[in-house]
Amino acid sequence: KNVGSYSSLKGYSFNIGFYKPLRKTNGLMLGAMVRNTQTGSTPGDGYSEAYFFNFITAGVALKYYPFENVNFFAKADYGLAAVLTKNRFINEEGGQNFFHQFGIGSGGSVGVGYSFLPFKDKSKSLDAQILYQQLSTRVEVNGIGDDQWKFGALNFTVALSF
Repeated sequence: KNVGSYSSLKGYSFNIGFYKPLRKTNGLMLGAMVRNTQTGSTPGDGYSEAYFFNFITAGVALKYYPFENVNFFAKADYGLAAVLTKNRFINEEGGQNFFHQFGIGSGGSVGVGYSFLPFKDKSKSLDAQILYQQLSTRVEVNGIGDDQWKFGALNFTVALSF
């Protein structure tokens, strides 16, 4: 049925990870990253449908400082991805219904950033980053069957590194 446009988009991303320097390659660090990205919308134009997506990734991560005396870095991660969805709609009797779906696949991100050192302890930094995240999951959709869902997001983040 016609549900109108989803003009009230919102979302956020929370990431936690760790890196350990590799001794054989100066500036290269290996670790792990877990990301949780939540997006959702309520429709415009007075329609009653809304949706919410929860994307989760966990995988191997790399961070690389290519220049010895410059705090510029590149980073990437790749691993398992899952999507959980909830679609809220009003049925023909005027009652509220929820439709849930789950998908699993793979995903990762690439990005660049700069580490600012405002603290007395120079092992701590504030990292300003631009990251592009891409996921591909297989979702079982009622009435359709298997469906391939792709999700991409450009994130501007600030991270505390210690």
